[in-house]
Amino acid sequence: MNQEIWTTEQYREYQRGGEIKLPSPDATETLWQAKVEQLFRRYGWLCYHAKKPKRDQAGFPDLWAVHFSFKRLVIAELKTKRRKVTDEQQEWIDALIAANQEVYVWRLPEDWQEVELVARGQKAK
Repeated sequence: MNQEIWTTEQYREYQRGGEIKLPSPDATETLWQAKVEQLFRRYGWLCYHAKKPKRDQAGFPDLWAVHFSFKRLVIAELKTKRRKVTDEQQEWIDALIAANQEVYVWRLPEDWQEVELVARGQKAK
């Protein structure tokens, strides 16, 4: 498997606000998460994700994004092609949907267009 790992320079470029290219399907979830967050922030979203998942509640969703003007809270679990939603993640997803929250599971690369729509404030199809 050809995993994309961030080089020190790529990470520094990201920290300086440089553009992250859309990762390949074999990329790490960390790189996928960074790309999605970068896009959401570009459109004015406040984003949060747990950086130390082993210390957090098992299954807690990867991305929480809120936008003042859009009046929306978006919650997403981000997965690369080979990773599956765990039972704990599905429990969170189901509970949040039952609480009428806007929840997504986005896979790299097939859900990129939907990610872009939602980041721009549009409703996913």
